[in-house]
Amino acid sequence: MPEDASQAVPEDALPSLVGRVLDLTPDLAVVTVDTEFRITFCSAVAARLFGHLARDVVGRKVTDIHDDLRVDNDRFRRVAAKVAQGGEHLFEQQVELEDGPHFLESRMAGLFRDGRLVGYVLLSRDRTAHLRAQTRERLLARTIAHSPAAIIVTDADERILSVNRAFTDVTGYTAEEAIGQTPRLLCSGH
Repeated sequence: MPEDASQAVPEDALPSLVGRVLDLTPDLAVVTVDTEFRITFCSAVAARLFGHLARDVVGRKVTDIHDDLRVDNDRFRRVAAKVAQGGEHLFEQQVELEDGPHFLESRMAGLFRDGRLVGYVLLSRDRTAHLRAQTRERLLARTIAHSPAAIIVTDADERILSVNRAFTDVTGYTAEEAIGQTPRLLCSGH
């Protein structure tokens, strides 16, 4: 068995192996580009974000695809220039897809060979569903808090997790008194 695990896989097989591994990561879009921003690798997740098949984007300039997605290419070039000096850059970006805007959390790092920049790797996670869920949760929390109806939120064991102001007004129990109890508290004659 080789001491260095990278010796176990022939170098020409690594791109295919890495591609298969990345395709098993359903929420991580990975793209590599050369120094001219031509796509050299595109994971299946990234291709879905682009609205293309991976094989259709390899060889194209990522800046051309950015135009289709309404991504700010000047910002992209500024980030790439910083990354070329070493390190990596974290940033958020919005892209326009067929179903509306998507919000990506992205990271760019330089790819170096023998100390020379040969390209960039871009990693992105689509945060749209998470952000939409947070927005729905905030809306629901405001709706409950401001409802004129008394509302109790319980867990699966019927322990009270939260109550709204209308509950405290109607029952006379404070939130602190109710939280952790069961709704049977209301039958206690208080």
